[in-house]
Amino acid sequence: MKKYGSFIVFMILCALGLVLIDMFTLSLIGRESALRYSSRISFVSIVIFVALSALYFIYMKISTKKLDELMRISKKVSTGDLNNSRCNLKGKDEYAFIGQCMDYVLDVVYETKQQNQILMNMTNNIIFWYHIDRDKFTVSDNFNKVFSYRSNSYRFSDSFFENIRVYKDDQEKFNHFKDVMLEKGKASAEVRLYNIYNEYAWYHIISDAIKNQNGKLVQITGALVDIDKIKHREKALEKLASVDTLTQILNRTSFEVSALSAWELAVAKKANCYIMFIDLDDFKRFNDEYSHAVGDEVLIFVASTLNKIVADHGFAGRYGGDEFVLFLRADDDDVSPKKVCESIIKTLNLGFDSQVAKLRVGINCSIGVCACEGQVKDADEVIKRADSAMYSVKKNGKSNYAFYN
Repeated sequence: MKKYGSFIVFMILCALGLVLIDMFTLSLIGRESALRYSSRISFVSIVIFVALSALYFIYMKISTKKLDELMRISKKVSTGDLNNSRCNLKGKDEYAFIGQCMDYVLDVVYETKQQNQILMNMTNNIIFWYHIDRDKFTVSDNFNKVFSYRSNSYRFSDSFFENIRVYKDDQEKFNHFKDVMLEKGKASAEVRLYNIYNEYAWYHIISDAIKNQNGKLVQITGALVDIDKIKHREKALEKLASVDTLTQILNRTSFEVSALSAWELAVAKKANCYIMFIDLDDFKRFNDEYSHAVGDEVLIFVASTLNKIVADHGFAGRYGGDEFVLFLRADDDDVSPKKVCESIIKTLNLGFDSQVAKLRVGINCSIGVCACEGQVKDADEVIKRADSAMYSVKKNGKSNYAFYN
């Protein structure tokens, strides 16, 4: 009815126009002449009216046909149906131009949707999306292969985030992740979830924000990454790992095995990681000038310092003699190998108060750094490269750090 509104208005205006023409003719030729030719004047008026109405109707029919097609496609797309959603309008008018622009955008969206589907089929990770304004939560099909929970609707309140079983010790961490995700979009956590095999398994949950041009958070996308095998390997390593008896940090063998596992976990989390090789400069003088007891104090102080500096972002090991190694996971913007190296050199240089020598003992060291790049290969090879970078420091004045190129 709406699309014929302008046509009805046009007809009324034409009728009024013809009435005015009749009145003008009447005043122009006089009443007697008008009565004599009234039938002819009326016939001509009717013909003009019908002709104009027909022309306008034809014009509106042609114009609204393209508009109707645009409206049909728009309604179809609004329901999420992208199959065969193309306008295919020909011509050079504004409707055809709009239709061609819509076709281009729809083609890009359809191709992107296929690309996303291919990527989902190529990974074991469970992918999820949440459209905030529509309150629509969807998850990839492989979720059903791992978890028994089934949602009754697309609402977030019916999603696995609100209904899945979480290990009791991880519930607070899981709730915190959910709150941060809904507020900022970007979040990360490691929790244990109850799976279809009636056991709790470790998952690394990550999410990120999709914002509109005004910076408003409109969508959230994320993934559940299975890290259960890695976590169990770490636990086994904790039981089997042997430590250096003097410094109480990992020995050479334990460090290499732990570094390999930590590297694998960093790859799963898409975090950067590094291995540092630390050699104490002129360590022999502590034994020669003071005693081996002071030398032991130095080694214990170095091990303690490395553990404090790396904290929760890695671990340290004694490689042998006065050589130490450190694994660093740079998963935080405040953590970088450069800052860690500078902190190690500064802290060791400040030294400690020796209980044996009864004096302040300062320590210098040379550090080589090598990034663990690509897929997990061999931690020993990365350690050798870090060692090579450390020797370049030794050759150029000591008490500094360098990266392996």
